[in-house]
Amino acid sequence: MSASKAEVLAGLRAERELLNVIPTKRLFTDDPKRMDVFSRDACGLHVDFSKHRLRRSTLDLLLSWEDACGVGALRDKMFAGAEINESEDRAVLHTALRDQAQSPLSPGHARVMNEVMTVRANMRAFVTRLEAGQFAPSHAPIETVIHVGIGGSELGPKLLVDALPPRQNAPVTRFLANLDGTEYERAIAGADPRSTLVIAASKSFTTWETKANVEKLWAWLKAGGIDNPGAHIVALTAKPELAAKLGVPGEQIFPLWDWVGGRYSLWSAIGLPFAVHAGWDAFCELLQGAREMDEHFLTADAEHNLPILLGLIGAWYIHFHGAETQAVFAYDHRLAKLPSFLQQLDMESNGKGITKAGDPVEGSTGPIIWGGEGTLVQHAVMQLMHQSPRLVPADFIIARDPRHDHIDHHQGLIANCLAQSAALMNGRSLEETIALYPELAERPEIAAQRTYPGNKPSSTIVLDAFTPHHIGALLALYEHKVLVQSALWEINAFDQWGVELGKLAANDVHAALVSKGEATDFDRSTNALIAKLRRS
Repeated sequence: MSASKAEVLAGLRAERELLNVIPTKRLFTDDPKRMDVFSRDACGLHVDFSKHRLRRSTLDLLLSWEDACGVGALRDKMFAGAEINESEDRAVLHTALRDQAQSPLSPGHARVMNEVMTVRANMRAFVTRLEAGQFAPSHAPIETVIHVGIGGSELGPKLLVDALPPRQNAPVTRFLANLDGTEYERAIAGADPRSTLVIAASKSFTTWETKANVEKLWAWLKAGGIDNPGAHIVALTAKPELAAKLGVPGEQIFPLWDWVGGRYSLWSAIGLPFAVHAGWDAFCELLQGAREMDEHFLTADAEHNLPILLGLIGAWYIHFHGAETQAVFAYDHRLAKLPSFLQQLDMESNGKGITKAGDPVEGSTGPIIWGGEGTLVQHAVMQLMHQSPRLVPADFIIARDPRHDHIDHHQGLIANCLAQSAALMNGRSLEETIALYPELAERPEIAAQRTYPGNKPSSTIVLDAFTPHHIGALLALYEHKVLVQSALWEINAFDQWGVELGKLAANDVHAALVSKGEATDFDRSTNALIAKLRRS
């Protein structure tokens, strides 16, 4: 007879108390086969989670928790196209965007594949025209692409354009997300309007920042001698009628759908800047890597399912150990923007305080995601990671084959990546410190400051090679991890009502800021700041 959810949670609390006093490094001594139990391979990724505070019995209890919370049932509903985004009565089918028309993974995908494949074919035709120099609305080849979008419309494409190499003779791609005039000036610096393509990405086509920047670029194109600025604009939107009203030609409007959330939209037309940058084959390879992770998530048993395992491990620290943050350290300069991408993916999805039943959650939900680029982080945050009493689970990410010729440098990156995760786990005792620095034997207070408690948990994710395929699999892994954790916490990972409050308030503040009357409609602090910052 299987244990109840209450019994499983009680068992996990008992495991926590035991593992808090047993150093993880001792578990390797106790179990010579620990690596076999706590590492997995799938979709070109190797995940080593052996440095976590886990025993076999802990893993069994975590898997029982997953089963009791219906993770598999929620996953199956998502792939089937059920309206699991219940607060907005929407299906969640971003996985269909990387599926194949000839063999869809689920009936839910099959229902939308005609739409997906039509947009994909139109994207391919546009990229082909651009590469051949046939898209030249002002009779000049496109040399600069300015992508205008914010949040999910910007973070994914920006990550990929940074991460993967340009195709031969690719235009330079720049990103304009903010309302900040400095970013606008940098986006247009040195660009010729006649050879510039503007990609306007906004699901609603009314997003304040995107709308303001598109209008500004329209005026810039006009001032550059272009009579029809719309010919230089491509729109990625769920509101094609608004793009057409602006003057964007119909063949340059690529639809989005309400069953794709912004932070999950990279695989849709939102990925067009990457396809323009790296070429259509690279975009297809990205989709294929993600599709393989989808298939793995859908079919692999929980014991060997990477998203389920990583989701459970992350929730183990949040729910049972009180961890508040999750660090992500990518030991590859090309993934420097990965933590920013994951911040939105995870925090906008699972940063919730109310369950789907409308009740307050018990304890915490989504972690605060942060991180950085190895080895830069070693000169900044690793002091806290190694010696602070804070518990910060970490993901270390490295590629086995970097796909560049600087192998000596890459070996150094690998060495630092592995050394940091090992040092976090192993620590260094007072006795070991004095043995290393005998002169400190008479100064124990100084020796103590050179000790490291160890027992700091981490996963290491190894990409077989740094390719679009492996990046696609990696990003899909993190997407599905979010779904797993939302099921454990019984929250909706696919709405984002918390984003709305500040945006709505900004409209009222802006109206007060540009008016001439005294601001009195807000709290006293905001009223005073409006008066301080209003231009005379």
